[in-house]
Amino acid sequence: MKKGSAIALVLALAVLASACSSSPAPIRVGAVYPLSGSQGPGGIDEYRGVRLAVGLVNADGGVDGRPVELEALDVPGADAAPGAIAALGDRGIRFVLGSYGSTVSEPAAAAAAHRHMLFWETGAVGSMPAPGSGGRFFFRVAPGGSVLGQAAVSFVADHLVPLWHRASSSLRFGGIGTTMKFADAVGLFASDKPDADAIDTSGLTPDARDLLERARSAYRSRYHEEMSAPALAGFSAAWALFHIVMPSASQLTPEAVAAQALAARIPPGGLPNGSGLAFSPPGATDPGANLLAATVIWEWLGVERRAVVWPRQFATAAIRPISIAP
Repeated sequence: MKKGSAIALVLALAVLASACSSSPAPIRVGAVYPLSGSQGPGGIDEYRGVRLAVGLVNADGGVDGRPVELEALDVPGADAAPGAIAALGDRGIRFVLGSYGSTVSEPAAAAAAHRHMLFWETGAVGSMPAPGSGGRFFFRVAPGGSVLGQAAVSFVADHLVPLWHRASSSLRFGGIGTTMKFADAVGLFASDKPDADAIDTSGLTPDARDLLERARSAYRSRYHEEMSAPALAGFSAAWALFHIVMPSASQLTPEAVAAQALAARIPPGGLPNGSGLAFSPPGATDPGANLLAATVIWEWLGVERRAVVWPRQFATAAIRPISIAP
């Protein structure tokens, strides 16, 4: 063999070896959360949950062998949301997770739909998709505000009223809310999402139970605290996207992933926060909503001490109704 031919062969083999040993291209995904400002603490927690899910998915081999790569932007309020989506879209990103806060979610989802980017809402409860985008470019894994409100009223009517020995028709409702931050309001009930350390894991499927323990251990190791409700919501929603929906999509386009999301079915308790997965299709009353999103009722049993009291499969304490005048 001539010297020139030998050199050419060596170079060709080196290029081939380099190509064979190169890592698969990552799946670049945007993340828009309030990482500063008044909503920063909750936004940071939810984003931490998303990052944890990405880390575990990548440790398990990624999505069909491709690692997931997050590109996060701090979106402290509504005004910053459209620009953040535009910046991610200009980088070629087609999938975005967000957003903890409903004030961020609505404009972010609208901007994503305008660019035909898929927006995967992990925690905000009051967001509304842009017209025609629900079930196509918008999916909300967390329970919506209307679901939380209905759960609150149903809990009072179905479970507190019998304990009070009153008729449901005698009740008057006012000041319905969903937050669980009133640490000093002993006896207050709140309709919300569960923390990782305050849910009866016997209500989860075996796989979800194992995943929750894996996530809690990793979160404590990294952040030296338990997973809050936003962190668990972010983790569960991101895991559903990267571990369940994306790997089964025919291709990694917003349209194909949306179609697979609509086809996906996870039973209640199949995600580590107690949720299942079944999205409402386009044209439905609440398109893109997760019809199996978990809602729990908290009760403040003492100062800085609360427990889940409903539904029964997730409850860690019995209902203790406050005394009211007849």
